[in-house]
Amino acid sequence: MRSVFIDAACLVSIINPRDQLHQVAVDALESVEAAELITTDAVLTEILNYYAERGEYSRGEALKIIKHLMGRADFNLIHHSKYLFHMGLERFEDRQDKGYNLTDCMSMIVMENYGIQEVLTSDKHFKQAGFTILM
Repeated sequence: MRSVFIDAACLVSIINPRDQLHQVAVDALESVEAAELITTDAVLTEILNYYAERGEYSRGEALKIIKHLMGRADFNLIHHSKYLFHMGLERFEDRQDKGYNLTDCMSMIVMENYGIQEVLTSDKHFKQAGFTILM
């Protein structure tokens, strides 16, 4: 089965219907309907933190989308371990010239470990790292 990583940028755009990439994100997610979706708890934390103070509606939509994803049979949530956090810190330190945030560093490591090449995101850092972005 094809596996696709889902990044925070995609979910932020899906949750906010006024986001300029909303429809692009929705279409991209629909285009990988037959794939296993993989993300990390760090990505979901990033989403909830982003929407925490953007009003009750946005906060509720973020919760709804995340709960929906977690209920899907084709969704796999990777919990970050001490090892993954450490590896993310190393990449964060080694790639200071790239502007990668820690969550992206950990996501890239998960993608490499699972052999995932495609990512639902508009974040150009993933393309810069050699992955195929689907938005």
